[in-house]
Amino acid sequence: MNLAILTALVLSTGTPMQGLEALRADDLRVNTVFYRLATSSVAFCQNKGWQTGLLLHNLSQYAPAYRAAAIATFHLGEAPAVEGVVPGSAADRAGLRADDTLLSINGVPVQKEPIASHEASYAGMEALRRQLDDASGAGIFTLTVQRGTSSSQLTVRAEPGCLAYVQTLPEALKDAGADRRLVSISTAMVETTRNDDELAVLLAHELAHVALNHPAKLDALGVKRGLGRYFGRSAAAIRETESEADRLGLYLAARAGYDVTIAPAFLWRLGKAFGANLWSEPTHPALRDRVAAARETAERIKKGGIDAVTP
Repeated sequence: MNLAILTALVLSTGTPMQGLEALRADDLRVNTVFYRLATSSVAFCQNKGWQTGLLLHNLSQYAPAYRAAAIATFHLGEAPAVEGVVPGSAADRAGLRADDTLLSINGVPVQKEPIASHEASYAGMEALRRQLDDASGAGIFTLTVQRGTSSSQLTVRAEPGCLAYVQTLPEALKDAGADRRLVSISTAMVETTRNDDELAVLLAHELAHVALNHPAKLDALGVKRGLGRYFGRSAAAIRETESEADRLGLYLAARAGYDVTIAPAFLWRLGKAFGANLWSEPTHPALRDRVAAARETAERIKKGGIDAVTP
């Protein structure tokens, strides 16, 4: 979950508490789809790691205006807590549940933060993620959690997967992207999807960028950022990675059990809804070409199976 909650998101979903619950539902849905993608696509990823299906958050990442609602909704205190657990994941099998308070990782206490009125910060969550990453290096680690008035020690046996994370950004802008290990998608983009098959197509495309190490590849080629990306060799290089991610993304989604035959119609609907922006920029293939390529890839998967492509 991200640093702050946009006012527009809360207003569109009723009270602040209802807005936070809606955000948690979106976050869990995104992470559930991503977990399936990341664990079934490990053979395609240049960088491999562990997936747990555990979503954590703490009070300091919420803007002061929403902190009281976060306390009431999630029962958050000074310690980080479980925001959600992907059904059927390693965290689920370990017995972790939403709203469990996290006390320690492999016996090392987690950092607590005083409930104060300072601005939202993700620093505490970044430190917690590093602690969790270090602990899960062998794939097995223990968490001590408090549930109600009792505490217990739970063993998590993580699943091999792509070394990648996903975050849901509470934004009104329809957007999704990837940067090395991190995939991001806005709540507005999530809401454009009619089912999990469509969501999987979006997330698998971004995961494909991570799996193929595209950010590092573009850096090595000296691809420009900002306005420079729209011209010359930079635009051509980015466009090539987008085509690669479109193709591999459909294989990743199919390997995770999602229906990729919906991709051509979904991409067409999305492209027409977006109008003249990233779908028509020189950094991306033309919409008609993109839809045609998706149709060809989906048909190839249907005929040859998900194993017809070599990692």
